Amino acid sequence: MWLLLWAVFIPIISYSEQQGVILPLPTNVDRTNYNSYASQILAVQGMRYTTDCKRTCIAGRRRACFIHLEAEHYQAMGVACGNCSNGVLADCFAPQCVSADGVEKGILTLNRQLPGPPIEVCQGDLIIITVMNLLHSDTFSIHWHGLLQRGTNYMDGVPHVTQCPITPMASFRYTFWADDVGTYFYHSHSGMQKYIGIFGAFIIRAPAPVENFPLNLFDVDNRIIIFNDWSHDAAEMFQVGLPTRFPGSSPEALLINGKGKYYNNVTNTLTNSPYATVYVQAGRTYRFRIINAISMSCPVEMQIQNHRMQIIATDGSPVVPRWIDTLVMASGERYDVVVRANRSATLYWIHARLAGICENRMISQSAVLSYINNSEMNGDSPSTPMGPYPRGVVFNDPTVPCGSSANNLCLTDLVNPNGPGLATAVVDQRFYLTFSNRFIDADAYFASDSTTPFWNIRNREMYLGTMNGISLAMTASPLLTMASLDNLDICNYDNLPARCANSTICSCLHVIVARQNSVVEFVLIDESPEPEPVVHPIHFHGLKFMVTSEGQVFNNGSLTIAQMRRLNREGALRGNNTRPPLKDTVLVRTQGYVVMRFLANNPGIWLVHCHIDDHMVFGMGFVLIIEGPVPPIPQNFPTCGNFP
Repeated sequence: MWLLLWAVFIPIISYSEQQGVILPLPTNVDRTNYNSYASQILAVQGMRYTTDCKRTCIAGRRRACFIHLEAEHYQAMGVACGNCSNGVLADCFAPQCVSADGVEKGILTLNRQLPGPPIEVCQGDLIIITVMNLLHSDTFSIHWHGLLQRGTNYMDGVPHVTQCPITPMASFRYTFWADDVGTYFYHSHSGMQKYIGIFGAFIIRAPAPVENFPLNLFDVDNRIIIFNDWSHDAAEMFQVGLPTRFPGSSPEALLINGKGKYYNNVTNTLTNSPYATVYVQAGRTYRFRIINAISMSCPVEMQIQNHRMQIIATDGSPVVPRWIDTLVMASGERYDVVVRANRSATLYWIHARLAGICENRMISQSAVLSYINNSEMNGDSPSTPMGPYPRGVVFNDPTVPCGSSANNLCLTDLVNPNGPGLATAVVDQRFYLTFSNRFIDADAYFASDSTTPFWNIRNREMYLGTMNGISLAMTASPLLTMASLDNLDICNYDNLPARCANSTICSCLHVIVARQNSVVEFVLIDESPEPEPVVHPIHFHGLKFMVTSEGQVFNNGSLTIAQMRRLNREGALRGNNTRPPLKDTVLVRTQGYVVMRFLANNPGIWLVHCHIDDHMVFGMGFVLIIEGPVPPIPQNFPTCGNFP
């Protein structure tokens, strides 16, 4: 049997000294047999290595993309980095060295890289990713952020929703199709593991002509910038927080492509770790794929010294190009921008800072935009001040009301080149969804012997994340693999269990059901009791939605569903953009709202949540069930649950 399989599959493998293993996808592999194909070739080859799929995409030339990821506990500025911390720059680039911001700490990595290895494929490729868990004390799973997973809901990577978490010393194979052209990323969907290092870029390119962009808009498409926030504390501190630390989830540093320097304001010293460098060649035009992989509450504000940015896509979907100078983006968002290398051939700063609640902490980071080869290894950096620079045209500033000036653009100022979509459609189902961190009275909580999780930001201030007053409680077994959901403690805004009748917070399995092929509208409402610098990025798994309207309604007290229903009846929530942009993650302003709609045509069980890690961990989410037939779970799919 194995000899026969070897004879069948080995002829399709070719080798290139430059590219590694190339595995064309046989023409007879389709959506009916791809899982058996993956199993057979894995059994024959082992496929511990990674095949090469980063290439110029040509229509009809599909590949099988095998990727091997190993998660393990590792070190930033550890043994592999030699004397990097003492200024020996070559050691900072030694094999397996993770320099981060130059501060020694224990971290998590994939393949001993930070960020994890970028995955770059072509539309139509078959993606086969084996994830090995070498974390001796932790389970986890990987979510492919922004990918719709049509027909492969069970590969969405959410523990206890679509799959069992991967246990220590075990592996899990993700198999799905590269359908969704654009800029995405992957990350752990367990606890605070993204914050500690389990994340990386995921790029799906289209055969030429590229997507819906005008010809000659850019001529180079291989530049990725990924941001993540960073702490020198152990992650366990952020799971609950500490009474003497405020805010309980504030980072200490920001990294760009996993690199940067840390300024210690106590010792007045700067670490010797290198900046990330992005290379450009004078006279060329580049597509930068910018990914916000931060975990905490602070948006990233980004500028490039003496260079403008032209937004051409958001969350993988194209928009009519708009020139800006300053880009603000929240956790989970991605923006593709065009940068023209039309300046003197020298070095420039890429400057980024954490805004919002981090504003007063002055957390910033820089990278180098270099017109000069090999400057990263030489440690070269511009001699000019590293920013911030004049803000110019600012996109997505959550502190400025939409429409306040021509220099402040909001999301709804972007235009979808593909037409109005659902903007003029009749809405079949409408849901109002408030979200906030609700206060827990510490005295009453501990007197009751409650074991409900809580989040402590300082002193005795304790909170629980909620949507519509409900804190999401998950089940021991994945919802997608259950034979029936009938006997579960399911709740929603109109159906709360009796035990929650007199409670301001109800902890239960929050489920909202969308009818198949219905036009669904959500009104997302931040019910913060007063204006504050916290914004919530809300991420919908399994769908792209059209943002038809956004704004703020400052109020003496929390916004309510009743108020928003009244404003909607009066037409106050109606947007003016007839061709709204598509998103999968949207920033909702403090005391603000976003109106979004989608076509419920991707049946399955999907998680919706705030993309701030601790907000999600403590319940700010719900499960969206889109009705309709879901393909059967793959054979031998792992199961888990309570011991009977």
